[in-house]
Amino acid sequence: MPNTKVPIAMLRDIVYPLTLEYSSDGNHLPIEFFMLTIPNCKHIDLKLGYFSSNAIRTLSYGFAQFIHKGGTLRIITNHFLSYQDKMLLDEANSDSAVEEAEMKRLTSLFVSR
Repeated sequence: MPNTKVPIAMLRDIVYPLTLEYSSDGNHLPIEFFMLTIPNCKHIDLKLGYFSSNAIRTLSYGFAQFIHKGGTLRIITNHFLSYQDKMLLDEANSDSAVEEAEMKRLTSLFVSR
């Protein structure tokens, strides 16, 4: 596995395997690809058959760099979620709705004056 601690300026600077294949049972693991590429992206569209927050957690170091650099992420997935992920999303949506309602309330205070 290449040294993932060396900063890479561009995706084209990454040395990919000659076969361009990454496999969990091969010489080049998918995590290697993601840890090299995610921090260097500006925008990511993930099209997943199944979403799991555990995958995001596993790649959190790369995602932290990606977010710190202002990267944006869109995830397209099917409707099957683990119970834990559904609870996390429900909680996030609930928090967002509360924040939005509070922002509208505060805005109305300033507008009415």
